Amino acid sequence: MTKRFILFCSIYFFLTQIVLAKTIQVPKNYSSVQEGIDKAQDGDTILVAKGTYYENINFLGKKIVLASHFILKGDTTLISKTILDGSKPDNKDSASVVKFISGEDSSSVLIGFTIQNGSGVLILQPNSYGGGGIICKSSSPRIVRNIIRNNSAYAYGGGIYCQDGSPQIMQNTIRKNSTNYFGGAIFCKSASPKIEENILRYNSAKYGRGGGIHCYSATPLVKRNLILDNTCYLEGGGVCCESSASALIINNTFVRNKGVAGSGIGSLKSSSPKIVNNIISFGEGASLWCDKSSNPLITHNDFWENSSENYGNCKPSTDNLSVDPFFVNPEESDYHLKKDSPCIDSGDTTSAQKDPDGTKPDLGAFYFPK
Repeated sequence: MTKRFILFCSIYFFLTQIVLAKTIQVPKNYSSVQEGIDKAQDGDTILVAKGTYYENINFLGKKIVLASHFILKGDTTLISKTILDGSKPDNKDSASVVKFISGEDSSSVLIGFTIQNGSGVLILQPNSYGGGGIICKSSSPRIVRNIIRNNSAYAYGGGIYCQDGSPQIMQNTIRKNSTNYFGGAIFCKSASPKIEENILRYNSAKYGRGGGIHCYSATPLVKRNLILDNTCYLEGGGVCCESSASALIINNTFVRNKGVAGSGIGSLKSSSPKIVNNIISFGEGASLWCDKSSNPLITHNDFWENSSENYGNCKPSTDNLSVDPFFVNPEESDYHLKKDSPCIDSGDTTSAQKDPDGTKPDLGAFYFPK
């Protein structure tokens, strides 16, 4: 993945937006982020200086860009220094840090923040909260280049909850978020999110499913993510697909995830995910788990050094590997491929485009450029 090019394009796009529309500065023009949103009009950019803002904000359906100074300088340290902290909500039943609940579309953009210490919105009585960090309900915003950490929700989506929309969740670091039941990092229900090029780490579903991602009757694209060290009590330490979910899970790298059934991926209750071109390694428990009602497509993946069986009641194609992927430096969390990796040019081309260098797809989240 060409991160420098993607970053350049992202910064160019947002700078163009700033030139063409009004820019509101926080705290220079308004002392709080929410006040800036309240005053903004469609097309405006709200530019937030570094600091910690104890707020639980609502985009109010506006087509605006909310950004840290990261978009001006490309300095990633500004992401960790520009913090939206949701630990002091006015209403405990509405304590997500960021809310997209008014039909926001891709013109509503959140970029360059640390989003932390939220505890979610009440989804179902009496205490089923969801979306500790971010809630997207009937909305499809873009959530790009943020750190989403240390959020919790009692039932659904410690980091992000999305329902009935198609949000773009891209290039974020989502870590140390938790829920008791479904989706430690991300929970999606009847939604079609694009979950691409993120790092999901140390998230947990304490008593339930989907330590990293839980898909419930959803059709997400889960692509080129590094999904590692996530845990759950039941199925799907990395990803769980449930209740007729049909995710496309393609070109991800799964490392050291833990689940009683399916340390990497669990598929149950008539789900039919496509599991293609992934590396699933060092998991605690069977790599995959499928119940009798599910029918996933499992092809061109590499399963390596998982503590139990690779296929856990699943029926893979004959095109999967079980070989050392030759990571560059796993001890330092570098899961790029060495030049002699057997995962290079070993991917399926019917479900995936060629790699950016024009060669057959590699396996895992990080392709090897030639």
